[in-house]
Parts: sequence; C-alpha cells; structure tokens
Amino acid sequence: MNDDNDKTGEFDFFNNVPRDLSRRKKTRADQIEKRFRDFHQSNPKIWSLFKRFTNELIAAGFEHYSSVAVYNRIRWHVDLETQSLDGLKINDHYSPYYARMFHVAYPEHDGFFKNRKLTSATKPARGIDVAVFDQGPPADESELNARLKELI
Repeated sequence: MNDDNDKTGEFDFFNNVPRDLSRRKKTRADQIEKRFRDFHQSNPKIWSLFKRFTNELIAAGFEHYSSVAVYNRIRWHVDLETQSLDGLKINDHYSPYYARMFHVAYPEHDGFFKNRKLTSATKPARGIDVAVFDQGPPADESELNARLKELI
C-alpha cells in the first residue's frame, strides 16, 4: 500500500527533508548522492575529519568558511586509503553533501557553509551513471602556456 505520508527513507541534503524518490524523475544530483552515500558508508573517517576541521574553524572564531577548503585540508594533510567506488580517492562532488550533513548534524551552525543550489539538481539523470576519471591534460597546451608565460 502506498500512503502519501510514507517516505522511502531517502534524505534530501538540499532541503534537509526526507523525500520519496519514486514520485519524481531522478536527477543527476540523485546519482551523485547515491555515490556519496556509498562513499560515506565505506569511509567514515572522512566525516570524522570534516567535523573535526570544521569545529576547529568555529572554535577559532570563523563565522563562515568554505566546505571545499575543509575538504581539501582532508586531502592535503591526511594520507588516507579510501575505498571510493568510483576509483577516486575523494571525489569533489561530495563536499557539498558533507557541508549539508554538517548543518543537519549541528543545526546551531546552520549557515556556517554557504550552500549553493547544485546545477546537477536540475539536470536529468544519465542513462548510466559513469564516474568521472582524470583524463589527463589536453594533448597540446603550447598556446595556453605561451599566454601564461606573458604574465610572468
């Protein structure tokens, strides 16, 4: 029986409410959130570090900060073996989810991170959710390098 008040247990990190995914078309954000959930379950230390580093900023008197900076601190300062399903150590797409999760876990600090609407929330899901891998630099960057050299 499908009750209008019945929820699937999925959580909308964009609006801080449970949602029923079966009643609407999936978006690219849904696919990224699924990978985030898998990553989070496999790598609980990332969440612990995110909370720790964010609380250090709050204790130091910061009223706002960048979740990307916190995320990059985790990358830079901590040598971790993560078990990401998409082959990346720590995917950039996940920092907005950690920021929103921090606000949910610590409502007294809601707004510490300035969350933006994700463009993936307005894009349709891909037929096959393919993780993004580093393709390496473009074959020829000589023109760009010449322009950059002019700035030195």
